[in-house]
Amino acid sequence: MAGSLLLPPQRHFFKAAIFVALIILVFVSLFWTDNFSSTVEPTTTSSNDVTTKAPTPDNSVVHAEDRKDVRQAYASFLCDQEMISAAMVLVHSIKLKDTTRDIVLLVLPYVSEDSRQELITLGAKIVEIEEVPFPFNATQANKGINKSCRYSKLHLWELTDYDKIIYLDADTMVVEKIDELFDFPEFSAVMDMGTTMNTGVFVMEPSKATFNHMMSVYLGAPSYNHGDQGFLNWYFNFTSGRTMSGVYNVMSKYKDYASGKALLRGAKVLHFTSETKPWSFYYSRHRDWEQNFDAGLFYWWIKTERTVQQILPNARQTEFSNWTNVGRVPYLCDNYTPKFEGRFPAKNQFSVLISTYNPERIVYLAKLIQHYAESPSVHTIFITWHNPNLPISRQLANLGKTLRVPLRFLRQNYDSLNNRFNPITSLRTPAVFICDDDIRVPIDDLEFAFEVWKTRQNSIVGQFPRMHKYFAENHTAEYVVSGPRHPKYSIILTKSMFMKADFLFAYTCLLPPKIHKYVDDNLNCEDIAINMMATGMTGSLPQVVDSHGLRDFGTSKGISTQAGHMRERSKCIADLIGMFNGTDPLLYNIDMSIRFNAVHFTKEVWDDWDKTLENNDGH
Repeated sequence: MAGSLLLPPQRHFFKAAIFVALIILVFVSLFWTDNFSSTVEPTTTSSNDVTTKAPTPDNSVVHAEDRKDVRQAYASFLCDQEMISAAMVLVHSIKLKDTTRDIVLLVLPYVSEDSRQELITLGAKIVEIEEVPFPFNATQANKGINKSCRYSKLHLWELTDYDKIIYLDADTMVVEKIDELFDFPEFSAVMDMGTTMNTGVFVMEPSKATFNHMMSVYLGAPSYNHGDQGFLNWYFNFTSGRTMSGVYNVMSKYKDYASGKALLRGAKVLHFTSETKPWSFYYSRHRDWEQNFDAGLFYWWIKTERTVQQILPNARQTEFSNWTNVGRVPYLCDNYTPKFEGRFPAKNQFSVLISTYNPERIVYLAKLIQHYAESPSVHTIFITWHNPNLPISRQLANLGKTLRVPLRFLRQNYDSLNNRFNPITSLRTPAVFICDDDIRVPIDDLEFAFEVWKTRQNSIVGQFPRMHKYFAENHTAEYVVSGPRHPKYSIILTKSMFMKADFLFAYTCLLPPKIHKYVDDNLNCEDIAINMMATGMTGSLPQVVDSHGLRDFGTSKGISTQAGHMRERSKCIADLIGMFNGTDPLLYNIDMSIRFNAVHFTKEVWDDWDKTLENNDGH
């Protein structure tokens, strides 16, 4: 009977009460556990035992979880010495972002011990590996960007001291912190083209089982590019990972696309792909150099590399310890923004760059300026004032008021012949006409040379050709004046020449400092250096143009009249080739551009065929 008094709503009330009581008990339990577990003190551990767990009553709290970064790392890979500078910049760029993760460099035996020690100084851990045999026939096409050693990268999966690794190619540079990538699954990467992942930057999880399986299949596996990227895309085949934002693998070639410009502005990792790289652009002669060359990004890398050299032991710095102009490039380039490089607005005009130093020539400089100002194609005249002790006269300073074009004087704070190739903030033309202060080119010849340059803008175009001979077997060279006995040329003198304005920043801000120092230490080598850079950078031949009224007023007292000049120039060529990666960058040309007049021919009749050929020796 008593049970009949318990109505259904009352039973629901008691069930609810029991449920509330259980919830209260759970909260009390959590409160009790948190308070007591928070009082447990970790035991002291050595710096080498970073994963040791702190003892707890029930082992439910693992303090190593707070240090999961010790099981994560950044990694890269080196085949040989070629990419040492790049790897050093990469390591330093990661360190600059205050990461707590290890930085591991896989290296083959071809990487020198000195280079390994320098990488360790910068904060890297070195792991030597054995080379994984290349699965395809090694040809010349495999060298360079697709080296046959690249499959050795697969040793990454043997780094089982780590649970997760962010891999970066040695030709990348981290510009923003990217630790968040450790939260991505394995084989997360940036989409390259189509459905291909670019393995210049990717996330991976070391596993001995994965490595062993890769080794068992890679010899017969396809690879669209005969490289590790093709293999890894085939191996993972979208079974894991996810596409990362493009900001984690930004290539300089993106600069020509609207979406690419946005990526560059938000870049976290820069990737210097192809063979046109900040450390090799000046001798690589890559056919797509313009697509991959970016003055601003390249100088970003150069500045970082300069910092790396300051960190390394003094042995790296002794080469420049007595060089008075060591601060010249940072002074000129750190505050220069390559705003117009590659896209100068005044496309149908050129600027004149006249170099002057000797006081006795100043009286004629005004006449030369007035002469070149007559050209309708001249946009601005710049005077590179090399002599810091020579004041600019009031007459010269006021000359600009009388000219049709602007006149600018470029005073120099450093005494260097390299100054004639300094980048100029106010420059607006894609071409520059560089000349000495003792050379007068007639206006019609000047205009013709400019028209020729416009048809081959990667070439140096001018009126004074020279040639060289290089003997690789003993690393010597010979400097020769081109002419009837030597009817070819490989150098255009800076006495009078047109060149791309982009080359100014490239020469001054991007070339290795050892080349600038050599020019400072050995007078009259700067024209050889600029020719080597232009040809080595673009693969374009120099071009001579004809001139009928050219006047050279410096032949009696010029440097070329001094004893030993030809011998010194020969040595300069040989030494500079050594600084251009030991490969001669200069190219020969046998062509000369002349104004079109008429094609001369003689009208003949068929009956005179034999007689005509006989009289002309078969011609």
